[in-house]
Amino acid sequence: MTTGRSVTDEREDIERELIRLRGEGVAPGGVLTAAVGGETVLEAPFGRFAYAPWSPRVRAETWWDLASLTKPLATALAVLVLVGRGRLTLEAELGAVLDGVSADKAAITLRQLLAHCGGLAAHRPYAEAVARLAPAERAAEVRRLLLAEPLAAAPGSVEIYSDLGFILLGWVVEAVTGRAFPEAVADLVLAPLGASGLGFAADVPPGGAAPTGWCPLRGRLLQGEVHDANAWALGGAAGHAGLFGTAAGVRRLLLRLLELAAGRRVHPDLPADLVREAFRRQDLVPGGTRALGFDTPSAEGSSAGTRLSRESAGHLGFTGTSFWMDLDREVVVVLLTNRTFPDASPASQEGLRRWRPRLHDLVLEVFQP
Repeated sequence: MTTGRSVTDEREDIERELIRLRGEGVAPGGVLTAAVGGETVLEAPFGRFAYAPWSPRVRAETWWDLASLTKPLATALAVLVLVGRGRLTLEAELGAVLDGVSADKAAITLRQLLAHCGGLAAHRPYAEAVARLAPAERAAEVRRLLLAEPLAAAPGSVEIYSDLGFILLGWVVEAVTGRAFPEAVADLVLAPLGASGLGFAADVPPGGAAPTGWCPLRGRLLQGEVHDANAWALGGAAGHAGLFGTAAGVRRLLLRLLELAAGRRVHPDLPADLVREAFRRQDLVPGGTRALGFDTPSAEGSSAGTRLSRESAGHLGFTGTSFWMDLDREVVVVLLTNRTFPDASPASQEGLRRWRPRLHDLVLEVFQP
């Protein structure tokens, strides 16, 4: 903190930075929240649902399409709970836990999928291929296409951040539990951890979510409906996208995970060593940064900024969402925006790429000087 200035002054600096972020057209609005040592030190909503001055103001209670935050906070945690229950192991091979897997994918391990080293391609536009089908037929066709998808690389040879790998993990959760993915995540993760303020589209209050933009494929403005087209084609939620939540909901869940990792909270299916393993960089391939569903700071240019320790874990989401947590100092920073509104322009993506580390550094400067 700057000498002679109060925390209130510094907090106002953060809020001015958020107003500048909106003014530069990076995102219409969002919420930045932070916790240090288990205590919330910042909750700063800013902007509006859209750039129009008559659009609703963002509130702390606003829900956001969390996009790829689904990967660590829903899918990875669900898999880990099943590991903790003895229903799965991290070394289990995909062909042993999921029906219909082709020979080239059968030996991929769950650990490799969680660490994005399974050899799956990053993305395929399956939704475009199935959009003309009846809604009840789309998911089955996406499944057929993905199970037949050739690998982009040999399993375990390279890190490729892959939506496809996490769609497969979502199907593994469904196969083991016999439940639809949102129901399984609610039962395995959200309810046991008391993760209020997190859920799927059916849990979002009417009008309570920030819009994420116009979808040409669906021909409508998306609000409280998953932005990711493949998740839409799969019924609205999948292993890679579909989770919604408030900033406080994300913060609470992360704080509970930190408590579990430190042994201050007990969960019968998430022992401390398993949670710590989820945050640990797996080092399965040279230069990899991924943990089990989570990411770790890269050596240069990390979105985590320069002040979070190397013992940090986080993740980003396409709609403009992110979190980072410093495991050593127990600092959590969550930034949720709808940067994809009115359109997911490269300029907004680049703008948020520049702003994230600045905001993380500023929060740490104020609250962990």
